[in-house]
Amino acid sequence: MTRYVVSGPKLGEGSYGNVYLGKDLYHYGKSVAIKQLDNGSRDGLYANQLRELCASGSMLQHKHVNAVTDITTVENKLCTVMTLCDRGTLFDMLSKRGSRLLSRHEILNYSIQITEGIKYIHDNNLVHRDLKPENILVDSSGSLKITDFGTLVRTSGSLDSQLLNRRVGTYGYMSPEQLQLSSHSSYSMKSTDIWSLGCIIFEICVCHYLFNSTNLDEACKEIQAFVAQTFPFDRAESISRRIKTQFHDSGRHDIDDIADFLSNLLEFDPSARFTIDKALESLLNMKNSTYNLEVQGHKQIFF
Repeated sequence: MTRYVVSGPKLGEGSYGNVYLGKDLYHYGKSVAIKQLDNGSRDGLYANQLRELCASGSMLQHKHVNAVTDITTVENKLCTVMTLCDRGTLFDMLSKRGSRLLSRHEILNYSIQITEGIKYIHDNNLVHRDLKPENILVDSSGSLKITDFGTLVRTSGSLDSQLLNRRVGTYGYMSPEQLQLSSHSSYSMKSTDIWSLGCIIFEICVCHYLFNSTNLDEACKEIQAFVAQTFPFDRAESISRRIKTQFHDSGRHDIDDIADFLSNLLEFDPSARFTIDKALESLLNMKNSTYNLEVQGHKQIFF
């Protein structure tokens, strides 16, 4: 008996295929998300990699990761099955807000959720490589979940090293080393996710892109221009000033410390970027500091 059927419209597009509303007939028609993989993704090396990594993805159990629960064939197409998140993506949420910017509290909460999800993936010796708002889902409770593991790769292994020679990701969120701009021939693959995280958090802060590239040439020029206006001897401070200027131009004057934080994620040199542990620690410290200031303010008003 067929377990899964496509039962509704296309929900979105991901790496190597489209995602549709489906049903799990073994669980009384429970709604699921079914990703039908492109024919090209079924060939040779990637097909083997896909099955191995989907097995890894299906073992990922975290509140901020929407992992693959099954890999199967639906309507003669290779598919991955995931839990359905019915409130769209982070991209949808930010697009709908328009000029209504998120509060500092919301920015930190969403940033922490994404960072916790990435940390869990990295702690399992995996790297996503295509992090972007379109690949972060919003569930029924409003929590964020990282999805689309079509570019997932292990941090070691001969099979993965062959795949690393292929440029993957989305241009506006790809790190300099993914674009092969960087001269650093050896680096932690995890650092590419850190760069993408910086781009995403910037977008959460002001509801518009940091980089809006749609092709390789544009992406290279944008990052080169971004780095060219910084000083090598104090690059983090230079990047921070540039981000603060963009924040202020968008009417944000309450998150300068987040600009300082982002400068450590958007380092051109991957070895100089924060690790995911350091990024999470910094975000939690900012959240706690904000809470303490709010409590202190309430006490002053009360007394």
